[in-house]
Amino acid sequence: MNSTLQNQSSGIRQAILQHLARYHMSTLPVLSRLPELQPLGPDRLKQHLRRLSRSGVIGNAPLFRNREYLYLTDGEHAGPHSEVTKIRNYAMLLFCCLSSTSRDRLTRDDFQQHFPDLYRPGRPLHYYMDVSGPRPRLGFTRIDTGGHGRWDRIIARARSDLGSHELHPPFKKLMAAGQFEVSILTATLPKAERIQRTLAEARHPADALIRVSAIPDLLALVAPSPD
Repeated sequence: MNSTLQNQSSGIRQAILQHLARYHMSTLPVLSRLPELQPLGPDRLKQHLRRLSRSGVIGNAPLFRNREYLYLTDGEHAGPHSEVTKIRNYAMLLFCCLSSTSRDRLTRDDFQQHFPDLYRPGRPLHYYMDVSGPRPRLGFTRIDTGGHGRWDRIIARARSDLGSHELHPPFKKLMAAGQFEVSILTATLPKAERIQRTLAEARHPADALIRVSAIPDLLALVAPSPD
């Protein structure tokens, strides 16, 4: 019996640490929705997190208002993070883990193992896999960290992202097959709608590969209200 409990505890610990390594941060609401952790319930999950915290494996830092985020204390993406890094990681976390669309953030090991022809050392790893459709799509995120700022700038940057990827034949092949996209993640629905309208009106062929998603929880980070 003790052996069974130890194995279960080890599996839970591994699931938490692997998730944090993939997304570079997480929160209790996100962790509690992971299929392998959901059966625990919030109280038991908190117990496991407290154990990891006491052992020094994970840490916590303010996210916004009374919320906190968790991070690994060792490794390439150990926290706590700068404000910009926190926004980018939080956007990717919500985009992949709290959406109705099935996505996974890709790690460096994922890229080197599954996409050796696409991997370029030094390129920012803001990639994900979308497996919700008939064919999987590789995506690159362009995260709007500017709150209510210029919507045209984020479009220009997303188009630049497409152009830089198109220079590499393996990416260009995926684009031609409809298996590559750039996703703009912004905090407000009005801004997302304005960006989407602008893309539709431009009728530029490459713009068909740009998706736009509003993530309202980002607003507390990109445009925090005064205390």
